[in-house]
Amino acid sequence: MSPHAPPLRGSLPPEGADPAWGGPAPDPYAHAPPTQISPPSGDGALTLGLFHLAIKTDDLDLTRAFWCGVIGLREVARPDFGYPGAWLACPQPGGQAIVHVYAGGPALGGLDCVPSGSGAIDHLSLACVGYHAYRARFAAAHLEWREFLVPGTTLWQLFAYDPSGVQLELTFEGAAETGLPPDMSEDRVYRAGHSFFHPPTYPRQPLLSLHGVNRHATL
Repeated sequence: MSPHAPPLRGSLPPEGADPAWGGPAPDPYAHAPPTQISPPSGDGALTLGLFHLAIKTDDLDLTRAFWCGVIGLREVARPDFGYPGAWLACPQPGGQAIVHVYAGGPALGGLDCVPSGSGAIDHLSLACVGYHAYRARFAAAHLEWREFLVPGTTLWQLFAYDPSGVQLELTFEGAAETGLPPDMSEDRVYRAGHSFFHPPTYPRQPLLSLHGVNRHATL
């Protein structure tokens, strides 16, 4: 995949959208690095920057009031994921949706209450190109991963965990990618609130070996 891919758009259907939300989702590549930068590995996988931060909440209205009323973000159109939430963007025209908030069952994640503190941060989303190159990297490292096609958009996503259990969401503009779209089969599709991080089986040594480190991995 060439790093000269067009910006990730992720436009949403206008039907039913509140005009005050600003219509289509903003361009998340507004601050992408210069396009002449090539992936150092040459396999086409390239991280362009932070896409958004995702926060879990047990009080969506209160969270909106803080991020919009105090911090000054604005709510923009959000795909229908089947559970409540909000996408909050920078206030300037075309400002990126930098905070994704969600509530309901997925925010509980099988617990009795929504976590607070750093536990309320669900995942880190990075804007990337080279969807299938990243999949190949995950497979080479023996990592578990999940895939997703954001409803009503052209956004493709991959999910994986770092060794500390931090969930990463890699977001791609599907229209600029080659190859098959995300695998939405039962065993591969991503489900919000369902962790697939298993510390005892995390492939620490394969990761170290890929990086040229030959030792037993430790926590």
